[in-house]
Amino acid sequence: GSVASLLHKFGPFPIPVVKTYLRQILTGLHYLHSCRILHRDIKGGNILINDHGVVKLADFGASKRISKNRSGEEFENVTENMIVKGTPYFMAPEVFEEMCGPKADIWSVGGVVIQMITGDPPWKSMDFRSPLSLFYHLKKTDGPPPLKLPPQIYCDNDSNTETCDKFESLQDLIGKCFCRDPKNRPSVTELLIHPCLTNMNASDSVSDFSGSPNKNSILSCSSDPKQLSENFQIDSPQQNIVSGACCVDGKLISSPVKSPVFISGNWPNWAMR
Repeated sequence: GSVASLLHKFGPFPIPVVKTYLRQILTGLHYLHSCRILHRDIKGGNILINDHGVVKLADFGASKRISKNRSGEEFENVTENMIVKGTPYFMAPEVFEEMCGPKADIWSVGGVVIQMITGDPPWKSMDFRSPLSLFYHLKKTDGPPPLKLPPQIYCDNDSNTETCDKFESLQDLIGKCFCRDPKNRPSVTELLIHPCLTNMNASDSVSDFSGSPNKNSILSCSSDPKQLSENFQIDSPQQNIVSGACCVDGKLISSPVKSPVFISGNWPNWAMR
């Protein structure tokens, strides 16, 4: 199933599970960014997990390849004009303004971490009435969404010290993901060497990050898998390309925003996943 479906079934994940999944998510995203590809719709519904706890990034319906920058600017800091696509709760502020780069994916990763910890998408607890309300909030504030912690990781003077230390390290990583200025957000590589992930013990980790891009954490999703592979030049093995993988457990897990992004009604169902 997906992270979203597992949260619906089991509730918020323990911190060691969050860290293990996060490391694999970043490994897959590292490979995408090494191919100059932006995912643009990272959220719990687009992160699939098999029975062995192996994570796959899925649904590339909103993805885009970035051409080489003639100015010589580092790929991590590239920002280009793009049509708004994504899921509002997980979208970086610049995406609402039709600008996007690799650091927008980093913002979304921070949103997924919050989703895994709390069971809900970021910002949901603030009850914004529309994506426009959320956008106005992001424009005038800086920092991560409020964290409504489940009882098992609530930290006070009587709490388990090891659990709280793990959460504080994870909280620091979240804060870095939610820097409003994309140039101040870390790259995927920088997140992978964050103490939160490098200090994992045997109980935290199910796999080690080698430092090299890993396409095994990629699961392509398209009505035409062959065409997607040619467009992105990922050359994924056939068994890692699932036709119609946008549907998980019989539910639609992604529906990119189509311009205009500012809908006047309530949140659509897909924006909540």
